[in-house]
Amino acid sequence: MSLDARIAGVAGMSVAMAVVAGCGDGAGISVTLSSRLTFGFDIVHDPAQHGIACIDSVLPAFPTQHAVAAGNAVTNRTAMASMNASRFVADVVERCTMSPTRSGSIDISRSRPVWERAHGRVMVVTGSLFAAALLLSALAAPGASDIGAPAAIGSVSPFLFAARDALLLSWLEPVAGTQETALRLAIYRDGRWSAPRTIARRGDFIVNWADFPSIVQDAQGTLFAHWLQKTGEEDYDVRIAISKDGGAGWSVPLLLNREGRTGEHGFVTLAPLAGGGVGATWLGDMALRYATIDAAGSIGSEAVLDDRTCECCTTGMTMAGGRPVIAYRDRSPEEIRDIAVVRLTPSGWSKPRLVHADGWKIAGCPVNGPQLDARGKRVVAAWYSAAGERAHAYVAFSDDAGATFGTPVVIDDGAPAGRMDVVLVDDENAVVTWLEQAELRARRVPRNGKPGPSVRLAAHATGFARAAVVGQDVYVAWTEQSGAAKRVHVSRLHF
Repeated sequence: MSLDARIAGVAGMSVAMAVVAGCGDGAGISVTLSSRLTFGFDIVHDPAQHGIACIDSVLPAFPTQHAVAAGNAVTNRTAMASMNASRFVADVVERCTMSPTRSGSIDISRSRPVWERAHGRVMVVTGSLFAAALLLSALAAPGASDIGAPAAIGSVSPFLFAARDALLLSWLEPVAGTQETALRLAIYRDGRWSAPRTIARRGDFIVNWADFPSIVQDAQGTLFAHWLQKTGEEDYDVRIAISKDGGAGWSVPLLLNREGRTGEHGFVTLAPLAGGGVGATWLGDMALRYATIDAAGSIGSEAVLDDRTCECCTTGMTMAGGRPVIAYRDRSPEEIRDIAVVRLTPSGWSKPRLVHADGWKIAGCPVNGPQLDARGKRVVAAWYSAAGERAHAYVAFSDDAGATFGTPVVIDDGAPAGRMDVVLVDDENAVVTWLEQAELRARRVPRNGKPGPSVRLAAHATGFARAAVVGQDVYVAWTEQSGAAKRVHVSRLHF
């Protein structure tokens, strides 16, 4: 026999919460919060107690404990005020989330005298939205669910991009029986992955946990992919390929870095331009550079934005108010390596300006760059710093297209390794990912308010995770290390 609970309501109005219970062992409950989210639970029935059972969710996305009415339903034989209903739900949630075992039960007759046990009856609680919110907060705890990326064992270096109606995932994986590596693409649309497609396949890719390929879609639907390709023992270039048919076919790769010097060129960020094509920023010969690329493969607007940077840290770029804002790790003559931004303004590129004066003095590159995202002129930045021998992961917001940033918020759990990404889910809230030692974690960070609880996505992640927002869903891709094996995963976050 099953239980079915359906909760609906409008803010400021009363709601009705009905739970229909049966008396059989092994009952189950299904709670429908919306047309897209249904959560299932196993019920631990203890006929001797006739009470409330505390159980674990059967879905891996919800590892916290929840309370449900099991076996015998609970009913109130008198008219209950909405505050009493709220107190009842709060009491059940509080007691059950403290229970360390699946089989522990609570005799509800001891917790609230006004509630009595009734065999096989129906419990109906009519009260304020507050009562329902208490139950929902227990059921819809933050978590993540794996959506089964189509990447093979050995896959690494994932990248996510939110296209107009889909999620794009690129990654690198070895080609079986060869010494080659393939840059793959898959598209997630309507809850399904497409078959993987090959963007390029070569034996001279740079496969590096810190410097990885990417894929983006411009305003006209054209796809742009980049990768790093060896040109010598320690030298490599940035190559760009373009697809106008959704990734089925790709152009002859073009060379992005055209300054005429051999060396290391990488840490590329691509961002779509409003009129089509992409902006590209990268590091080469210690300098931060920028150029535009159109759908025909023409490169223009080339510029050097800073000639002294921390040359092994990722760059971040976003479009704020239709213009590029770029974040990177600067490098002063005194070896202070804090995060700076440059912006394209109506009068040209701005001078570099620090997001925050952390004062991190370090003689070598920490391989830990910043990331940005924007909606309109609102920009969010995420970065790592160990200034003063105190490691922290930070988030800060800007309301003026990156010209200035507010006070940074510490978002880590005490032992961060950095390697961050950040996305804006709406105008007021960001989701940030980072490594807490080897664990990949995520957290919602409101622009004005206290950050939410952290969510663990992986116990052993390597490299950099990447996040993207499609509609109201936040997705995160990462490389998981299991012993000697690596594999790309993608999860949908629930907040």
